[in-house]
Amino acid sequence: MFSESSPDPTTESKGGGRDAGINDHPLVQVLLIDDNRDDNLYHTLVLKALDPATEVISVSSCNEALEFLANLVDSTEPPPDLVLVDLNMPAMTGWEFIEAYGRRGAGLNLQTQLIVLSTTENPDEIRRVELDPRIAGFLSKPLDEATLEGLLATYF
Repeated sequence: MFSESSPDPTTESKGGGRDAGINDHPLVQVLLIDDNRDDNLYHTLVLKALDPATEVISVSSCNEALEFLANLVDSTEPPPDLVLVDLNMPAMTGWEFIEAYGRRGAGLNLQTQLIVLSTTENPDEIRRVELDPRIAGFLSKPLDEATLEGLLATYF
């Protein structure tokens, strides 16, 4: 389980990470799910700073994300390499998204990594993330380049 406090993010994880270099598998596409448009903009800039070729899809609701993912099922477009989802959102929470994502399969393959990106400091919520096999890890907002590099080294 990769989390911000992990001492060595290059170790094997439940997401199937390996000790490969970051550029061995650049992120082709990332899906950001957060109702805070400023956070989405900032995280897009961080992702693009690390690799300008990364396609970043940002949506402001979980319903919008599920619709985007469902549309991939009937297309030839590959699923995102990485999904970053906030937990606390109106209408449908990040937890509800994770449930729907798991039920529908959402058109994703086993290579897609689902990471919770949140401001929560609630230890029960963080523990819940750590215990959920559908979730590869937890990161605290705001995402920075060093944390992103650790994430890439772990899962890609």
